[in-house]
Amino acid sequence: MFRISSILLLAIIVFAKLNSQSVIWNEEFNLADGTTSGSAGKWTSACTSCVAGDWLEVRSGKFEAHDVNDWAYWQSGWIDIAGCDDVVITLDASETGDHEGPGCNCSINIDYFDVFHQVNTGPWILLEDWNGDGESGHTLSGDSVNGSYNDSDWVFTTAMDTPSTGDSVRIRVEFRNSEENEKMMLDNVTVLGNCALPRSPGFTVFESGNSAEIHWNPSEFQGVHSFRIARNKNPDGQLEFLPANFSSGKYPDYPPENGKWQYLLQWGDINGNFIESEAVEIEISKIRNQTNLFCYQISESIAFSRSAKHDTEIRISDLSGRILLCTTLPAGESKIFAEGIPPGMYLIQISEGSYPLQTQLLRKY
Repeated sequence: MFRISSILLLAIIVFAKLNSQSVIWNEEFNLADGTTSGSAGKWTSACTSCVAGDWLEVRSGKFEAHDVNDWAYWQSGWIDIAGCDDVVITLDASETGDHEGPGCNCSINIDYFDVFHQVNTGPWILLEDWNGDGESGHTLSGDSVNGSYNDSDWVFTTAMDTPSTGDSVRIRVEFRNSEENEKMMLDNVTVLGNCALPRSPGFTVFESGNSAEIHWNPSEFQGVHSFRIARNKNPDGQLEFLPANFSSGKYPDYPPENGKWQYLLQWGDINGNFIESEAVEIEISKIRNQTNLFCYQISESIAFSRSAKHDTEIRISDLSGRILLCTTLPAGESKIFAEGIPPGMYLIQISEGSYPLQTQLLRKY
């Protein structure tokens, strides 16, 4: 009778799950050669038996164990899996050289690549005899290819583990090799799962002068891959998405015109599935011309140019307060020349109605 091994059955089940899961955590080791730890405690490593010429570090985009002798390890930090089902750990394990294994008749000098996981500070659990390329007590070992102990190694495999449900998990890989030509490589460590997106996060919007200040708390969005903010002046119109990186939890938006604006926050998973907040409406009423006025001297004149949506009043006075010119730049692309003003220091004041926009000093030569 045809039978499927438990390991093969596990692989079939896991591959089916991977099609619908989101990435919770990932390390691809795209780091500088010589790196031995990740940023902000993402991962650590140690080689207590390395001597000159040995290494346990990032090399050419992979984490590499070269002739580490008795024992060395790589270990992730705690990874939040709260609210996630069907969690799967995958990693790429490769090797070069001739690693010794159980069939080498070399006593305890056995090389191995062992994968462990730990859930909620529980015991470390070993992924044992992966794909028949290991043995009892080891995930992968030298001289073992699909259960046959000979002078061959696994070369490359993608190992998969399925931790139990919990709030957090961490991963550990232990290496042993002891020859100059022996290297083991770790790459693409990934944790996947079906994680429920949070549904009721805090999201506030308030007017601040001529801008809308948008705030949210990133810590309330566990398991979220990306954010985006949409605004809309017409509730029945097309949403306009704002181009920015929203990981900080704060974003100032400058609507193009006064009026009532609706904002909503959307958050999504790695597969592009989004949930959105209720719309928050605010009224912006203090938008004025936001472009600067350019003042410069041309021949015997002072030139003013401005691109604006509203008429702009320009007033020129000397330092005693005597007004020499008061005129208006109409909306749009405008330019005027103030002539007949003698050399000296002048105060230029620009306003829109009773709303002051800009004041500057200008010397006319």
